Amino acid sequence: MARTAVVTGSASGIGRAITDLLRRRGERVIGVDLGNADVTADLASAEGCAAMADAVAALAPDGVDAVIANAGVLQPDALCLAVNYHGAIRTLDGLRPLLARSPAPRAVVTASLAVAVGAPSGLGEAVDRGEEVGDRLDGTGYAVSKRAIGHWVRRVAPEWARAGILLNAVCPGLVETPMQAASMENPQVPAMIAAIPMGRTARACELAELFAFLASEANSYMSGQLVFADGGLEAAMRPALC
Repeated sequence: MARTAVVTGSASGIGRAITDLLRRRGERVIGVDLGNADVTADLASAEGCAAMADAVAALAPDGVDAVIANAGVLQPDALCLAVNYHGAIRTLDGLRPLLARSPAPRAVVTASLAVAVGAPSGLGEAVDRGEEVGDRLDGTGYAVSKRAIGHWVRRVAPEWARAGILLNAVCPGLVETPMQAASMENPQVPAMIAAIPMGRTARACELAELFAFLASEANSYMSGQLVFADGGLEAAMRPALC
């Protein structure tokens, strides 16, 4: 039987690639985005997330098999925390009752290479503890929000697994997407690309394959993992295991 997946941020970039791949494989996808999606929702607020969950429940009253919380922004700082961290958690918590109706429920979050490198020390952990850090971000909101969501996944995945839901995160490096196009103009980017062992950036379709596996029944034993899909950059920058 075909599975039903919810993909947030489905209108472009990685989310669009995931949506296209799953639909080509015969799965039903409920796309969520600010526009050009099955469900139009602003995941930057609690109200928007709640409305999204209600809309998905109306479309899939018997439940869903996978939720891919992919929606994200690069700036400004406050919006990064609102969407990339709080929005992702509210999405997954809000859709968890629908996931619980599946015989093989899976949840995947889009994190980032910033889980391991690039985020100021301690701020991601502070966000995940519920502390206010807005006055300390100074342009690092994206990295901090992604590190915070990585901490959240590690913290709650055991409980989700005990409930039968496998929860994991994908941590991309540099990916060719419309959202990242502007950031590619940063003068530091050429040096970062040169440091990638594979010598290039990723295509969104390459990342989609990984998301699709983690959201599938084929992933029957992975839970609580932060999977780096970055051409080997995290290993190159952080070779020690600890």
